[in-house]
Amino acid sequence: MLIVGGIVHEDDLNRLKEAVRLVQSDLGWSGIPEQIGLELAGRDGDVDAYHVALSDGQFWAGAAGLDGSSKRAAARSVAIGAQDLVAELLGIAWPVCPEHRRVLTVPSEAEAAEEPLGDGPVWRCPVHGHDWVAAVGHLSDAFPFRA
Repeated sequence: MLIVGGIVHEDDLNRLKEAVRLVQSDLGWSGIPEQIGLELAGRDGDVDAYHVALSDGQFWAGAAGLDGSSKRAAARSVAIGAQDLVAELLGIAWPVCPEHRRVLTVPSEAEAAEEPLGDGPVWRCPVHGHDWVAAVGHLSDAFPFRA
């Protein structure tokens, strides 16, 4: 993460905002009405710590600040934060692969080396050797019906 004077660099913050937009699209497709955003929840050392939060800021998730160092890192951080938020508020695992009924994840940079869906972040199903499911923000493309 590029830090200038203890503040998350603007490029990192822009990647996090784009990741929120993508994950929000998948939340909406899944029928989850909650709106998410970024909340400046304090500082992680000398760095501003942003967390995934309800858009009204009343609840936020994540133990550490989000990572906006790359498009994939931002999407993974926001996806994990949204998953934590949905689990805490609604008591459900999200998103779930409609075929295998397992929770989808967004792989880390190292895990993503073999992705067939381009250079963007993707949702992955843990069944059958880590099947790639859909680009983050595009669950509706992979599953035109709701899970």
